[in-house]
Amino acid sequence: MWNAVNSDRSQRELISAVTNLNENTLGLNIPDHVRKETRFILKRATALEDFRNDALHAPIVSGQDGEIIPFSGMGNKRARKLSSKNDTLKDIHIFYEEVIILRDYVFHITDAMRHTRPWPDRPKMPNRERPKNK
Repeated sequence: MWNAVNSDRSQRELISAVTNLNENTLGLNIPDHVRKETRFILKRATALEDFRNDALHAPIVSGQDGEIIPFSGMGNKRARKLSSKNDTLKDIHIFYEEVIILRDYVFHITDAMRHTRPWPDRPKMPNRERPKNK
Protein backbone atom coordinates (compact mmCIF):
# COMPACT_ATOMS: atom_id res chain seq x y z
CA MET A 1 0.00 0.00 0.00
CA TRP A 2 2.81 2.42 0.92
CA ASN A 3 4.48 2.11 -2.49
CA ALA A 4 1.16 2.50 -4.31
CA VAL A 5 1.07 6.13 -3.19
CA ASN A 6 3.15 8.30 -5.55
CA SER A 7 2.87 11.57 -3.68
CA ASP A 8 5.19 12.52 -0.81
CA ARG A 9 2.40 14.63 0.64
CA SER A 10 -0.02 11.70 0.59
CA GLN A 11 2.57 9.48 2.28
CA ARG A 12 3.05 12.12 4.99
CA GLU A 13 -0.74 12.25 5.43
CA LEU A 14 -0.80 8.46 5.87
CA ILE A 15 1.87 8.68 8.56
CA SER A 16 -0.01 11.52 10.24
CA ALA A 17 -3.25 9.50 10.22
CA VAL A 18 -1.53 6.52 11.88
CA THR A 19 0.12 8.83 14.42
CA ASN A 20 -3.28 10.25 15.34
CA LEU A 21 -4.89 6.86 15.97
CA ASN A 22 -5.32 5.83 19.57
CA GLU A 23 -4.30 2.52 21.12
CA ASN A 24 -7.81 1.04 20.85
CA THR A 25 -8.06 1.77 17.12
CA LEU A 26 -4.52 0.83 16.15
CA GLY A 27 -4.04 -2.15 18.40
CA LEU A 28 -0.63 -1.00 19.58
CA ASN A 29 0.59 1.78 21.76
CA ILE A 30 2.57 4.58 20.13
CA PRO A 31 4.54 6.33 22.88
CA ASP A 32 3.90 10.06 23.26
CA HIS A 33 7.51 10.99 22.42
CA VAL A 34 7.23 9.04 19.14
CA ARG A 35 3.99 10.84 18.26
CA LYS A 36 5.53 14.21 19.17
CA GLU A 37 8.68 13.75 17.09
CA THR A 38 6.75 12.26 14.17
CA ARG A 39 4.53 15.35 14.12
CA PHE A 40 7.61 17.60 14.32
CA ILE A 41 9.22 15.84 11.34
CA LEU A 42 5.99 15.89 9.31
CA LYS A 43 5.47 19.60 10.00
CA ARG A 44 9.05 20.46 8.92
CA ALA A 45 8.83 18.27 5.83
CA THR A 46 5.55 19.87 4.78
CA ALA A 47 7.02 23.35 5.27
CA LEU A 48 9.98 22.36 3.10
CA GLU A 49 7.69 21.10 0.35
CA ASP A 50 6.49 24.57 -0.62
CA PHE A 51 9.98 26.05 -0.77
CA ARG A 52 11.17 23.05 -2.81
CA ASN A 53 8.37 23.60 -5.31
CA ASP A 54 9.14 27.32 -5.51
CA ALA A 55 12.85 26.69 -6.08
CA LEU A 56 12.25 24.01 -8.72
CA HIS A 57 9.44 25.64 -10.66
CA ALA A 58 10.13 29.38 -10.50
CA PRO A 59 11.80 30.91 -13.55
CA ILE A 60 15.23 32.29 -12.67
CA VAL A 61 17.77 34.53 -14.35
CA SER A 62 21.37 35.46 -13.66
CA GLY A 63 21.79 38.95 -12.24
CA GLN A 64 24.47 41.50 -13.14
CA ASP A 65 26.87 40.13 -10.52
CA GLY A 66 26.14 36.50 -11.43
CA GLU A 67 23.69 36.01 -8.56
CA ILE A 68 20.62 33.84 -9.05
CA ILE A 69 17.47 35.95 -9.21
CA PRO A 70 13.90 34.64 -9.47
CA PHE A 71 12.23 36.20 -12.50
CA SER A 72 8.96 37.54 -11.15
CA GLY A 73 8.44 40.19 -13.84
CA MET A 74 5.72 38.16 -15.56
CA GLY A 75 3.80 37.65 -12.32
CA ASN A 76 4.93 34.08 -11.56
CA LYS A 77 3.72 33.35 -8.00
CA ARG A 78 6.58 31.05 -7.13
CA ALA A 79 9.17 33.56 -8.37
CA ARG A 80 7.51 36.32 -6.34
CA LYS A 81 7.71 34.20 -3.20
CA LEU A 82 11.41 33.56 -3.82
CA SER A 83 11.98 37.24 -4.64
CA SER A 84 10.88 38.19 -1.15
CA LYS A 85 13.98 36.42 0.17
CA ASN A 86 17.36 38.13 0.39
CA ASP A 87 19.56 35.49 -1.20
CA THR A 88 17.90 32.72 -3.22
CA LEU A 89 21.01 30.58 -3.59
CA LYS A 90 21.72 30.79 0.15
CA ASP A 91 18.10 29.83 0.87
CA ILE A 92 18.51 26.78 -1.38
CA HIS A 93 21.63 25.75 0.54
CA ILE A 94 19.80 26.14 3.87
CA PHE A 95 16.89 24.12 2.46
CA TYR A 96 19.30 21.32 1.49
CA GLU A 97 20.94 21.41 4.92
CA GLU A 98 17.55 21.09 6.62
CA VAL A 99 16.56 18.15 4.42
CA ILE A 100 19.79 16.32 5.32
CA ILE A 101 19.32 17.04 9.05
CA LEU A 102 15.74 15.70 8.96
CA ARG A 103 16.80 12.63 6.96
CA ASP A 104 19.54 11.84 9.46
CA TYR A 105 17.20 12.40 12.41
CA VAL A 106 14.67 9.95 10.95
CA PHE A 107 17.48 7.43 10.44
CA HIS A 108 18.57 7.79 14.09
CA ILE A 109 14.98 7.44 15.34
CA THR A 110 14.49 4.34 13.20
CA ASP A 111 17.73 2.89 14.48
CA ALA A 112 16.71 3.59 18.09
CA MET A 113 13.32 1.92 17.60
CA ARG A 114 14.68 -1.15 15.81
CA HIS A 115 17.57 -1.81 18.14
CA THR A 116 16.21 -0.34 21.39
CA ARG A 117 18.94 2.26 21.48
CA PRO A 118 18.65 5.60 23.30
CA TRP A 119 16.26 8.05 21.68
CA PRO A 120 18.20 10.75 19.77
CA ASP A 121 17.99 14.40 20.74
CA ARG A 122 16.03 16.60 18.38
CA PRO A 123 18.55 18.32 16.11
CA LYS A 124 18.98 22.05 15.90
CA MET A 125 17.50 23.21 12.62
CA PRO A 126 19.05 25.99 10.53
CA ASN A 127 17.50 29.42 10.76
CA ARG A 128 15.81 30.21 7.47
CA GLU A 129 14.78 33.66 8.59
CA ARG A 130 17.10 36.45 7.57
CA PRO A 131 16.94 40.15 8.25
CA LYS A 132 15.16 42.07 5.52
CA ASN A 133 17.19 44.33 3.24
CA LYS A 134 16.88 47.92 4.33
